[in-house]
Amino acid sequence: MSKRIAQTLVLIIFMLLFTAPALADAVKREFSDLPGTHWAAGMIYNLVGRNWLSGYPDNTFRPDQKVTRAELAAMIAGAAGKNPPPPQSPALSDVSGDKWYFSPVEASKAFFSKDPSLGTGLFRPEDPATRQEAVSAIAMAGGLPDADPGRLQTLFSDYRSILPEYRGIISSAVNKGLVRGYPDGTFGPGGPLTRAEAAVLIDTAFLKEEVPGPDQDIEKILSAVPVKAFSKTPEEFRPVAEKLEGLGNLDGVSLIFTIDEIALKGVENERIIIVFARVDPFKYFTFSDVIFKTNPDLVKAHAEKMASEGSKAVPGKTVAAVIGYSNLTFYPTTPQTFGEEYTGYSSEEGGWRVKRFYSAALALDGSVSDSWVEKTKDGNP
Repeated sequence: MSKRIAQTLVLIIFMLLFTAPALADAVKREFSDLPGTHWAAGMIYNLVGRNWLSGYPDNTFRPDQKVTRAELAAMIAGAAGKNPPPPQSPALSDVSGDKWYFSPVEASKAFFSKDPSLGTGLFRPEDPATRQEAVSAIAMAGGLPDADPGRLQTLFSDYRSILPEYRGIISSAVNKGLVRGYPDGTFGPGGPLTRAEAAVLIDTAFLKEEVPGPDQDIEKILSAVPVKAFSKTPEEFRPVAEKLEGLGNLDGVSLIFTIDEIALKGVENERIIIVFARVDPFKYFTFSDVIFKTNPDLVKAHAEKMASEGSKAVPGKTVAAVIGYSNLTFYPTTPQTFGEEYTGYSSEEGGWRVKRFYSAALALDGSVSDSWVEKTKDGNP
């Protein structure tokens, strides 16, 4: 065999070994354990298509498996476009050059710099990544600075379980809407993160600008507002309520604020904060016939002011301020009294539910992006 033929064979073998998996991954995008109905499938396949993360050789993704720190490092390196040449000698004693994760860990280790173990020369690549470790690393890779950690204490009952090193960057991630707590008011800093959850965090941190926001259609947002459920403001939105102090009176009529968060289109990762300003029931007709009918622009301007001020308390999140009326009555004459377009019988509640929206506005970081005012059948306010 000539030397040239031998070199050609070596080259062919090299290509088969190192390019075939990449080609197979490019062609076969669907994992056997990740159907399109999985809650994170869209985001995971989006990241796979960008070559930011990959599955296992057996064509699985294992979305519910705990993500290791090495896997997280590889995901972050892919998303951040970090792939520098490896150093001559390993900088971390537990990340040797013969491991698959050597290059991605070296490429992204700076984003794990808040981890106390790095100061001892350890990365702990095979350990499951905790929520605080993952949020910190992903937020740093996304370029977020530290923020005042004080707000975490008002949001999470297990605030003291968050290591001091992570509090500033986690506070920034919460402010930007990268991560939220659990329904029971905890953050769970030491809890494990699944591969699917890690992918969703990366998608949110790096592709948030590419995801359509909730400001496409105010009327669709209003149709999703469950006014009968707006009875109490969760503690996490108290900062929003504080920003609205002084806006609870509109031309002599009291507005009662309730603040909560709803999912748009039934998708949990498309959520919006709603400030519902309920008109005083005893002043409904005064407000409707005297204030709104004669000066709808005044009501609209008030909704814009509410949205603008409220959004300043939750940086990075869209706030919808809605001025409206909701009440439950048990009088058969309710449709004639309030108007059939605003009423409907609720068999669940055993009475007539009155629901009306006068005006609404959307704002992000203090800037109003859109506003709406109720129109009559002839198209006029």
